[in-house]
Amino acid sequence: LGTMRSLARVGIRSYCVTEQETFVTRSKSYRKPPENYQLISDPNDLRSYLADFPADKGILIPCSDQWIRAITELSVEETRFKWSLPSQELITILVDKGKFENLLEEHGVDRPRTFLLSSETDIEPVFNQEPADWFLKPADSQSFFPSIRRRHSVLDRLKRLKLCLTRYHQTVFLSCFKSM
Repeated sequence: LGTMRSLARVGIRSYCVTEQETFVTRSKSYRKPPENYQLISDPNDLRSYLADFPADKGILIPCSDQWIRAITELSVEETRFKWSLPSQELITILVDKGKFENLLEEHGVDRPRTFLLSSETDIEPVFNQEPADWFLKPADSQSFFPSIRRRHSVLDRLKRLKLCLTRYHQTVFLSCFKSM
C-alpha cells in the first residue's frame, strides 16, 4: 500500500491485478486494471495475464511470497515488464522459513529459538523445555492467513498449539521470543 501511495503522489499509474480483497483494495490509491481486463487470483496465471496486458511497459511489484515467486519465474526476455528482485535461488531461501532459519544459523545471526513441527509428537518435547512466550509461524503464511486473519499466532498453552497444528494440517515453526 505504501508503494502504491508513493507512486500515486508522483503521478505514476499503478494497478493491482489480484482479485483478493485486502486493505489495499479499500485504499484510495487502489486502481483496477484497465476496463475489460480481468483481475487474477492465482499467481501461476501471471505469465499469460501479462502477455495480453494493454501496456507497452511496466514494473512489477510483488505483494506476497506467492507473487514474488511468480515474478521471479518469468524470464526478462519473455516480457516487456521489469522488476527489481533478488535471484530465484535467494527468494526460495528467504520465503522458506526452514531454509531461512538454516541460513541464519549458518551465519551466526541472533534469532528466536525456532523448532519445526510437523505432527503432534513433535510438540511436547519442545513446548515443555521451559516456560516461554511462543509464537506459531506457518510454513506457508498465505494459506494460513485467510483462515485466521493473521500471519502468526501467539501460543501460551500446549492445548492451543495442538489445536492449531491439527486444524491447519501443515508444517509450522514454533519460535520463542527469547533469542538464541
